[in-house]
Amino acid sequence: MASAPSGARARADVPPPFGRIICGLDGSRSGELAVEQAVALAGPRTALAFICVREGSGEGATRQATISMERADEVVEAAIKAAREAGIDAAGEILEGNDPRKVLLDEASRSDLLVVASHGGSRASGIALGSTASAAVHHAKVPVLVARRAPEGVAFPERILVATDGSADAERAVEITARIGKRHHSRVYLLSVDPSPHGDRSRIAVDSVDLAAALGSDPVMLGGSGHADERILELAASESVSLVAVGSRGLTGLRALGSVSERVAHRAHCSVLVARPA
Repeated sequence: MASAPSGARARADVPPPFGRIICGLDGSRSGELAVEQAVALAGPRTALAFICVREGSGEGATRQATISMERADEVVEAAIKAAREAGIDAAGEILEGNDPRKVLLDEASRSDLLVVASHGGSRASGIALGSTASAAVHHAKVPVLVARRAPEGVAFPERILVATDGSADAERAVEITARIGKRHHSRVYLLSVDPSPHGDRSRIAVDSVDLAAALGSDPVMLGGSGHADERILELAASESVSLVAVGSRGLTGLRALGSVSERVAHRAHCSVLVARPA
């Protein structure tokens, strides 16, 4: 029997970055991408669960749902099959609720990561309309991965850009990046931005040392001034990264319109992991 590829053997020796992952399903192509990336971040010891929430309206025989039970069964079964083909033992569940976002966030609160699909749209409309990705970025009690397609020729999570301003919020993003990067042998770019009122420049140097120690190699150091979100988006595009990791202060509602993590999560052309505070 053929032996496993060296990369697969190497990953098997490194603990997966997350112990429990919840991935939201909606039957869309973007949802299929969320499944792929949830599976990529899981390992044999990860408890991976796929959740499809059917939002209903009306009562009795006239009740209608956003996704049929037949279609919900199909997407859950397809997700479980994809996970098992990758060697991951996953579970799936179909839930009912008048507010799918709240149901999914409640389920995710008992996990280490929530993975959701991105369907585009503006930041302000996302908040106003309560899209699943926007709700997760603003209200989840765990880190959130907004899944998007990686740049052409780049696998997920082969290239990761993580930004730090020396704050405790950024430190969470650096720590998660270290876990992902170590397992996947990712090329990691560490962007240091001007310290925020909550940041400390000396902490930026510590983040670099901690990241290098975890990865076993030095990250590519990047700097810049000006608006942090613009610099992050610019470098994410120029370096063709497949994942951007940013910290979050946990702002909610309209206040979040001014946060770097919120702007990056909605505007990036690659996947974004928002290290939400617990």
